[in-house]
Amino acid sequence: MTRSQRGSYSIKDQPVTTYLAKRRAANPLDFLGVISTRLETGIVMKTPRGFILAAVLVASAWNLVLVAAAVFNAHWALTRVSGGQFQSLPIGLRIANLGFTVLTAWVMLFAWRLWKSGGARTAVDVRWAKLIVILYAASTLINIISKSSNERLNAIPAVIVAGGFILLRRPVG
Repeated sequence: MTRSQRGSYSIKDQPVTTYLAKRRAANPLDFLGVISTRLETGIVMKTPRGFILAAVLVASAWNLVLVAAAVFNAHWALTRVSGGQFQSLPIGLRIANLGFTVLTAWVMLFAWRLWKSGGARTAVDVRWAKLIVILYAASTLINIISKSSNERLNAIPAVIVAGGFILLRRPVG
């Protein structure tokens, strides 16, 4: 990308907008891994798949830190898990959070795989992606109705992961 004397940028001696338009025309669904979503109003929104993956990974990383902290009974995590009702988590809940830690790590790897392969390519991938969407949608609802205000904030990463998997599972091209 170069900058002309007038202050506008160009790529391969073309204005940036012309270059991007030609790239989109060549393969509109694969430009930087863009996802197109048609809204009910007829407006088409385009979101780079890499941005969606990053959002899913960041939200999942927060979940991973939180459930791992719950496994080790970290004091700062107690108000953010299990309704914020425990001063010390019972061993059963700590073991359950260990399972959620493994699950969250797998979700992160699966999101990466969906992104790398350009969406769910097999029926098994579609089923797993749907299961993740259902699991995180349920997590969103459970977190929203929690008595703990800190735990209610966990609905934000949960809805990001659910929405991200809705978009990432769509095949590109």
